[in-house]
Amino acid sequence: MRNIDGLFSWLLLAGIGAAAIVFSVYVFAFLLPFVLLFLGVSVLANLARYWYARYHVKKRVESFSRQGRSRQRPESAGTVIDVEYEVVDDGYKSKRSE
Repeated sequence: MRNIDGLFSWLLLAGIGAAAIVFSVYVFAFLLPFVLLFLGVSVLANLARYWYARYHVKKRVESFSRQGRSRQRPESAGTVIDVEYEVVDDGYKSKRSE
């Protein structure tokens, strides 16, 4: 008779656990369509954002490449100009040095 309390507590705990599992299965079965709908909408939204961004980035790259080509002179393409810079002081005093 001493262990009957332990047996009842284990049976009560097992019953509560089984009821929780059955309840969670019903909740999952009810919420599954909503979860799948949410996942599908988010995947489609991300694909739309990806395609939209890819299209606009491709358009910008093409416009930049067209602008760069139109600014270059064909005769100067490929030639390297060597320029040296020399600082000429000629006794100039700036306002900061005074």
